[in-house]
Amino acid sequence: AEVLFKQFGFTVDNVVNKVKKVRNE
Repeated sequence: AEVLFKQFGFTVDNVVNKVKKVRNE
C-alpha cells in the first residue's frame, strides 16, 4: 500500500508540475 501511495503521489506531482509549466509559458 505504501508503494502504491508513493507512486500515486509522484504521478500527482508530475501533473501539477506540467500544469504549472503550461501556465508559465
